[in-house]
Amino acid sequence: MSDQPRLIIEPMAADRALEALCITILLAMWVLTVSYLLILPEHIAIHFDMQGQPDGYGSKWVLLFSPVFASILWIGLSVLNKFPHKFNYPVKITNDNAVRQYSLAIRLIRWIKLGILLLFSILLHAFYSSALSEELKNIWWIIVLLVIIGLVPLIIFLIFSVKNK
Repeated sequence: MSDQPRLIIEPMAADRALEALCITILLAMWVLTVSYLLILPEHIAIHFDMQGQPDGYGSKWVLLFSPVFASILWIGLSVLNKFPHKFNYPVKITNDNAVRQYSLAIRLIRWIKLGILLLFSILLHAFYSSALSEELKNIWWIIVLLVIIGLVPLIIFLIFSVKNK
């Protein structure tokens, strides 16, 4: 890993669009959280069983967890993306394949950022909806989304990375 070339990878238009989408979602998450905090009752359901029934209650301020944690992860992953030469790759990095492999890895991190922001946004909306109806409907789709959003970008990256040695 220490002998991997250090390169600066310029973002393509699609990369800039992906970053803009991430920032938009993050800002929307903050606006929605503040809006929700102004209208929700002081205590809301914060934990649910597998049938979607609340089995734990807490302060509405727990909703701040979503945008705060999402912001921290977004910043951390954005900083990490500046050091693609430090990443582990499924193939040996050479001067010939470094640009392609680094570009793929950086794009993977961008997709992961988008997935994280979408998941936190969905969870935030689910908490808000459940605070109004006292039930979290269709909890299984959230679990399925967690798996899909977590695995699909990684699988696609591995396929492209190995295919484009």
